Amino acid sequence: NVIRDIKKRKVVKRIRQVLTNEERVVVNKYLQENYPEFHRFLNIFFHSGSRTTELLRVKVSDVDFEKQRFKVLIQKGHEFKEVWKVIKDIALPFWEQLLINTPKDYFVFSKGLNPGLHQIKAFQINKRWYRLVKKKLNITADFYSLKHLHTTEVVDLIGEMEAAKHNSHTSVSMVKSIYDVKNKSRVNNKIISLQNKFA
Repeated sequence: NVIRDIKKRKVVKRIRQVLTNEERVVVNKYLQENYPEFHRFLNIFFHSGSRTTELLRVKVSDVDFEKQRFKVLIQKGHEFKEVWKVIKDIALPFWEQLLINTPKDYFVFSKGLNPGLHQIKAFQINKRWYRLVKKKLNITADFYSLKHLHTTEVVDLIGEMEAAKHNSHTSVSMVKSIYDVKNKSRVNNKIISLQNKFA
């Protein structure tokens, strides 16, 4: 096995960059005024606890307004499973605005980030973010960092276990190691305040 003997290339694991509070205000205002469909998508994605690919597969028939939830298909490795994700009160108006009188067989997000018959690809979201936010507003954080940002805030507000459940993770390990960008600082702050004297 030739591949077995090839050493893995060393890579630097970078600290995840997220939007500052000031950048969030700028991005929100700019998109709301100039690109309302992308602004709506951003808000739905931010509060969803979903991956971009999962959200783009959602059809109108997968949305249950009565129970304030939507169904996604999670594909991890060889396992495919459907799960219900909550629609937060704060995000509900965006969903309602999007899906008024929309046929059940439509994808929630299609061409122009409006409902339609054809599913769009996740790379289109990243391209939009690059073109409309990174280039125009000089923002360096990528679109997917919004999931890290939201997960961190859920941890701050109600805890790691709830954040893991919201993201449909089976344990808190993914939240701790990947999504919670404040995890290390939380640990460091606990250590800073320790009063264990040498003598």
